[in-house]
This record gives sequence, C-alpha cells and structure tokens, in this order.
Amino acid sequence: MVQWALAYAAGAFALLQGLDIIAQQFGWPDGIRRGITLALVVGFFVVLVLAWYHGERGVQKVTGTELLILALLLAIGGGALWRYAQAPLSVPVSVAAVATAQAVPVPTAAAMSIPAKSIAVLPFENLSGDKDNAYFADGMQDLILTKLADIGDLKVISRTSTMQYGSHPQNLKAIAQQLGVATILEGSVQKAGSQVLINVQLIDARSDNHLWAESYQRTLDNIFGVEGEVAQKVADALDAKLSPAEVQAIAKVPTHNKAALDAFLKADYYLGDSNRTYDKQELEHAAALADQATQLDPDFGDAWDLLSLAYLKYDDYGDRSRIPQAEAAARHALALNPNDAHAHGTLGLVLGINGDTAAAIEQGQEAVRLHPGVGELAGLGNSYGGAGRFAEAVTTYQRAIRLAPKSNGALGFLDNNLADYYIAQRHYAEARDTLQGAASRDPANVSVATNLASTWQLGWGDLAAAREVLQAAPTPVASSGILSDAWYWQDLYQRDYAAALAVIVRAPAAWFANRYYPHALYQAQAYQAQGDTAKARTAFATARTQLEAWIKATPDNAVLHTHLALVLAGLGENDHAIHEAQRAVALQPVTKDALDGPQQLAALAEVNARIGNSAAAIKLLNQLLAMPAGGVISVPLLKLDPAWDPIRHDPRFQALLKKYASATPSASGTLIEQGTTP
Repeated sequence: MVQWALAYAAGAFALLQGLDIIAQQFGWPDGIRRGITLALVVGFFVVLVLAWYHGERGVQKVTGTELLILALLLAIGGGALWRYAQAPLSVPVSVAAVATAQAVPVPTAAAMSIPAKSIAVLPFENLSGDKDNAYFADGMQDLILTKLADIGDLKVISRTSTMQYGSHPQNLKAIAQQLGVATILEGSVQKAGSQVLINVQLIDARSDNHLWAESYQRTLDNIFGVEGEVAQKVADALDAKLSPAEVQAIAKVPTHNKAALDAFLKADYYLGDSNRTYDKQELEHAAALADQATQLDPDFGDAWDLLSLAYLKYDDYGDRSRIPQAEAAARHALALNPNDAHAHGTLGLVLGINGDTAAAIEQGQEAVRLHPGVGELAGLGNSYGGAGRFAEAVTTYQRAIRLAPKSNGALGFLDNNLADYYIAQRHYAEARDTLQGAASRDPANVSVATNLASTWQLGWGDLAAAREVLQAAPTPVASSGILSDAWYWQDLYQRDYAAALAVIVRAPAAWFANRYYPHALYQAQAYQAQGDTAKARTAFATARTQLEAWIKATPDNAVLHTHLALVLAGLGENDHAIHEAQRAVALQPVTKDALDGPQQLAALAEVNARIGNSAAAIKLLNQLLAMPAGGVISVPLLKLDPAWDPIRHDPRFQALLKKYASATPSASGTLIEQGTTP
C-alpha cells in the first residue's frame, strides 16, 4: 500500500507542476487550478482504499464495505470541489483590479487549441513608386512562405488562405483566430532600380507584441537567399526545431541569376492572376516568362516546376498539346529536387491529366509523405478521384479540410471538391451538408452555391430548393457566367424556356468561349425543347461554325467533340453526330478519367436519344446509372431534363427509371431499397 501511495504522490506532483505551467501560459482561472488539486487529493484516498483491499488484504472481489467507503470519499470530495473550486480569493483587491480582470476574456477552447508554433504570412505591401513592381512584393512573400513550409515543426497557412487579407489589417487577433495561428508575419517591399528594401515583422497575434523585426537593404545582385534568412529568423523566434535536412533546404538558394529570378517572379505573378481572371493571355505571358527563367538558369528547379504548371493550365482551355511539355518540365524539376514535395505533386497532376492514374497516385502519395500539407493532400485526393477511387478521395480531402484554416477562400474550394466526390458516388446528402456548411461560412461563394443547387436537382429533383439557393446568391446573375449557366438549367428543367433564353442573353460573353459552349448552343437547346424547330436549326448552325473553328485549333478536346455531336444531332446529321460523340468518349474514357469521363458517355446517350436510337440510349443510361457517375446522371435528373423527352414514353426508359428509383440516397448517402427503413 505504501508503494501505491508513493507512486501516486509522485505522479500527482509531476502532473500539478506541468499543469501549473500551462495554466500560467493560458491564464486559467484559479477555480480550475484549485479544482484539479482537490480532485487529485480525493484520488489519493481512493487509491489508498483500492490498495488496501486489493493489495494488502488480497481481496480480489469488490465488497460492499469497499463500495461504501469509496462512495463516502467521492461524496466528500465532490462537496469540497463544489465549495472551494468556486471560492473567491480571500486577498482584498481594488475596484480597478476587478474591472481589469473582468475586461480580460478567458481564452476559448478554440484559442487554447492553436499551436504556438503556427504562422500565417500576409500579402506583402508594395511600397515601390511603380505599381508594375507588385509582382516583386508578391514574389517575396511567396518565396518566404515556401521556405517556412519546409519546416515540419511549424504550422504554416497556405497563400490561398491569406491572399484575401490586406498587408496590414487592423484586427490581427481576429484574423489569426480565423486562420488558426498564433503569429502573423507582415512585410513590405520597396524596389527602385536595382535597390531593394524588404521590411518584415513577426507579431504575436494574441498579445499584439512584436516578436522579431528586421530590414534587409539589398541590391538585385545580392537578393538571393534573403527568403531563407527570414525563414531561419522566424524559426528561431518561435523556437522551432529544424532537422539537418530542413536547415539545408532553408539555406539553399534556388538561383544566383538575377534575370532568371526576375522572370520567375513575374511568371508566378501572371500565372496566379490568370487563375483569378481566367485570361488566357496572362497564362501565355506566364508560360513564356517561366520558359525564359529556365533558359537563363537550367538548374533553377522551381522555374521548371512553374513552367510545368503553366503548360498544364492550357488544358483548362481545352488545349492538350502542351501536356508532353508539362510532363517533361515536371520531370526536369524533380530531377533537380528529388525531395521536393511540390515537384512530386506537380508531376502527379500532369500524369493524372494524361490518364496515368496509377503513376499519379504514386507521385501524390510521395508528395504527402514528404510534406503532408493541405495542397499535397488535395492533389492526392484529385488523383484518387481521377482513378475512380472516390472513397479514398473523400477521406484524403477530409484530412486536408481538417488542416485548412476555417477561412472562406481555401476551405470553400476544398469543400466544393469534396462534394464532387460525394456526388460521384450519389452520396447526395453528404454533398448537400458539406456545401451548406461552406455556403454558411461564405454566402458570396458562387461556385459553392451553384454546386449546392445542382445537388438538390441531382439528388432529389427538388427545383424549389435549388431555386432558393440560387436566389440567395448576392452576385448579380448577368455578371457571373457560372451563375447564369446554373439559372439556365434551372429554368430549362422547370420548362420555362423564355426565362432560360433571357438569362443566357445577359450572360458574360467570356463564359461561352472559356467553356467551349457557344452561346448559340444554349439557345438552340432551349428552342428545341420549346418546339421551335426553325429557330433551333438556325442556332445549331451558328454553333456549328464556332465549334468547328475551335476544334481546328484544339482537335483533341473531348468537350468540343461532345458539343459538336449535340449540334449535328440537332441538324439531323445523325451518323456524323454519333461519330463525334464516340470520338469524345475515346478522347476522355472513363478508364482514364472516372470523374469527367462519364460526361462524354452521357452525351453519347443523349445523341442516340435525339436521333431516335432508343435502344442504344437506354443501354448507355443503364451503364451510367450502374456506375459512380452521380454528377452526370441520376433518376431525378432524367425525370426533369427535356433532353430525354424523345424516349420518355418508351417502356424500356420507364422501366429503367423504376429499376434505379428503388435505390434512393439516404441521410448517410447509402442506397436504400424502397419499402425498407434506414
């Protein structure tokens, strides 16, 4: 029994010492400290009773006497806890001290969970007289952020999450809580000719105290490596522990060629801007500058990685001709930096776009192993999705979301992609809940709103709920292509063809070119559903001219061939329409792209339906309903979409609806047969 008592006393003493340190750091109230101490005292007597009955006396079974003693001890201890844990301090205090104490808030659970070694780098302010130097301030922030992200002992927030904030915001504490960090790094850059002045300061957001600040007066000839110096200073200020490999990575200077560095920073700036504006000219400028950087310094690994991303982005415009160049650049970057997580992630993206899903997953897994951050996890999740491994895509995205700060930008993007993988599996309830959470955090996120409206249509055919979501979007419909598109389909499903035509007339012109979906094709489909054959034919002919011009420029774009097939079916060129639809399926097969490949199969089914080949259309629909293609085809959508009117009264079509209607999405997203209870 003595041994038990000594062991308990030693353990309790050590625990109290540790808790005292934590309590001082977080300002725990005295009541909590007293409560913990009293609980440990009560526990000491409980241990003595247990030791006596099960140690000294050797009694193995719990007796009534033992239970009575324990109950009395707990009752006495509970009363003491209630009495003394809430007792005020007996030391007299002044009125001013009371007022001060009341003004200091007790840290919330969320605040207490923020790790001390966590940091967000806010956008650097451009103090240069020339606004064209904004790229330099932007680039310096990104270089420093990249170096900090290499430190495993630090939690570093991505640029995507911080770009929405200004350079010197007023309420740092609120921003830090939104991002889930304890410290903020602010900076400014002034560039005049070859002279550069960089000011940085590290701030404890909880107390608003400056932890460290420094100015770097450099020229373009000796600017190299300043980002590593800043990262090392931040690590020292936060007492972050660095491995030898991390020390080496931070100290590594990516290039000593000032022209190559300048071209790289400009390329990075224009590529980022093209992601926001969807301006192809900015993308072309970025690719040319990144290529220039690699020519000026062939050993500049980051420039090769950026060049790969720029070439890869051409695929967003339907131009797949740059994919081989993107892969070559990614492999070159990886050869220069074999342990660079970002380089592995970029190669994984390229391989996924190219249909090599197994190799894409392998690269994504290696990126996560090297650096399990939000970006790496999202990249791996996309590779799983492309391979049709949607359950793993969901799990990986959930990991990324747990790491992401609860701010609007990045988390909304992650939620949207997670919802897509739920939808693919027809887990519409999970998708809805995910998107509703994202919409509540950021009501202005149009992508989330349109995806949520589509989920109501696909999962339940609930046009009223979809309309409510779209109406709540604060963005003017005429200023948003994605919102105009969502309203067009909403009106078409409601058979309000005049409204559908009206909304598409007001949509931004750039939307049609960026999606390779001609304005005339929208009109033609509405006229066709309305039964206005003459207007539909005229619009189909106009759309054909536009699509054939686009195909001439990018012949391997599956989406273009799909849209041309729909146009040709509308013009009555049936054989040609089938040929184009089959071409689209061959260019983007489900085996190489499980998420988007089903869209081409669905278009082939629609073409067959429109030309009167009901058997082929129904066979393809059966195939689609049996596979995880919930973002393309669902029973509720088949009932709504006028595209299926040509076969709607076919008994085989009705039998198909009945067959798959017996399995409906439940609250958990699983399929439930009608007549059973979830």
